[in-house]
Amino acid sequence: MLITWQESLLVGFEPIDREHGVLVSLINQLYDEVKEGADRKTIDETVFALADQVAAHFNHEDELMRANAYPDRSNHLLEHRKLIDQLDTLLDGMDLLTDQTLVDAIRFMDQWFTDHVINSDARLGGFLQKDAVSHAGVPAGAAGRTQ
Repeated sequence: MLITWQESLLVGFEPIDREHGVLVSLINQLYDEVKEGADRKTIDETVFALADQVAAHFNHEDELMRANAYPDRSNHLLEHRKLIDQLDTLLDGMDLLTDQTLVDAIRFMDQWFTDHVINSDARLGGFLQKDAVSHAGVPAGAAGRTQ
């Protein structure tokens, strides 16, 4: 396990917190698979599942920011773009990756994720708690806030 889920990773907006929990699980799963020598098919499936979840989560955050006129949306989206570019590079070179390269990429994702959640997503969560008028992209009944 690489990332320990802890209270400092909560942003206070339940749909985002729930999605972050899924991302942490996938990052940890990928890290464990690489460290334990899982077969390449298993690792590839987890990488693609992580990339899909990241894309869905970023799209959801963008919907929330747009629907609620989040003032720092452009900067937040630039941060997302940095991770997407890193994931695209990883996905493009999957056949050539060594286990060490994968571990390095996972550690980058861990550091990026933790920094982004504690800083940028915490600000977004605070904004949504205080000022949200729309829960765009949130499934019915899931628009609650975490305490």
